[in-house]
Amino acid sequence: MRIASGGVTDLGRVRTNNEDCYRIVEPLNLYVLSDGMGGEAHGEVASALAVETVVKHCLHPEASPAAELFDEVDPNFSERTKRLSAAVHLANRNIFKSAEENPEQHGMGATLTAVWIDGEKLSIAHVGDSRAYLLRGGNLLQLTRDHSLVAEQVRRKRKSKWMPRSTRFSPGMFC
Repeated sequence: MRIASGGVTDLGRVRTNNEDCYRIVEPLNLYVLSDGMGGEAHGEVASALAVETVVKHCLHPEASPAAELFDEVDPNFSERTKRLSAAVHLANRNIFKSAEENPEQHGMGATLTAVWIDGEKLSIAHVGDSRAYLLRGGNLLQLTRDHSLVAEQVRRKRKSKWMPRSTRFSPGMFC
């Protein structure tokens, strides 16, 4: 199997600082992406902390105490999936702890999507609305579902004042 990967971030049109963070660990086939939330509440700190926590935990699980703390994972999951799950919980804890210790970071948070490939097996950990896609044979397939209020309302076919006009039940949207 041939894997081609790359990454780029974009400031966008609204923010004055980039809250995106990603890391590609090619020897492990580990890909981690995070988008900070909170703007003035240091979303860039949260996203960097999330990415670094996941990468560190996947590279050196023995150095992280989280492996023993998060045993509620499905026993049928692969070891890599279990490790990703523990890493996401640990990242959440680290972000919360940092915000608790630094009042200027109160309210910060981040989305997180991590993909770990092992041969023909794929493990995904996903929180928020940063998406994972599979591009194969020229076809793009979304592998994750957004965890957001707007996405949930779209799934339930409810209108929301937060929805952009383009997402308000346009024809063919629910096909």
